[in-house]
Amino acid sequence: MITMITAYLDESGHSNDTRLVCMAGAVAPMEFWIELEPEWKRALDHYEIKEWHTAPFAKRVGEFRKWKNNDTVWEDAYRTFMGIIQTSRVMPVGATVSMTGWNECNLNERFHDPYYLCLQVCVREALKFAARVQDPDGRLRVVFDNTEEFKSRVPQLYDAIRSTPFYALPWAKRLMEEPLFQSAKTLVQLQAADLIAYQVAVFGLVKTGYQPLTPEWGYDYLLETVASSAGFFDAFTVFDDEQLRLLSRSINRMQKGRE
Repeated sequence: MITMITAYLDESGHSNDTRLVCMAGAVAPMEFWIELEPEWKRALDHYEIKEWHTAPFAKRVGEFRKWKNNDTVWEDAYRTFMGIIQTSRVMPVGATVSMTGWNECNLNERFHDPYYLCLQVCVREALKFAARVQDPDGRLRVVFDNTEEFKSRVPQLYDAIRSTPFYALPWAKRLMEEPLFQSAKTLVQLQAADLIAYQVAVFGLVKTGYQPLTPEWGYDYLLETVASSAGFFDAFTVFDDEQLRLLSRSINRMQKGRE
């Protein structure tokens, strides 16, 4: 039987109106994701919500408005859903890009889209995870939310990623399937990815100096998950302004070396 490794990813931020963009989620054998589903649905029923969506949850709007004046239940709900991610044995992955550094270095001329760096990190780490399974017939499937804006961008991002040397390696080409798009309204695994992406975005803001030094609570669950993951790979990559400058200089040196 073929081992199917699945990564569910979600994006956060918009490159034209934000300080930072992020892509994050988690990767795991499909059986781990199947184990997560009933726990997540029970939590939705328990808190009487139809769909977990972290941005309106954090602002307490929409169906989370009922917790506007109830910090106890609001915090308990957050810890419950984060706890489900932690105990499900899925492996969080993610990356953020500072738009200040991106624009300063004119990286659009090289990569066209800041989400390219984020997706490249997520897919690369997911491929490494899939390779560790050591199934010669294994495959990696990456699933995104079926939003019109991002659905149109992913194929172009995938084409750009496949043109890099790492993804031309035979084992990487064999593992990597075409991306899929499904609805987070009904697919709870994508709701989990949304929660992880929100926390990774917050972490990226903290690391780049946009937020207070203490990340909002909840991020510790992700760190604990990473710590118990047998060290397969680093969980998150933050492309802050300095790292983007270093990347830009490195690209310029390589280009000059080819001239």
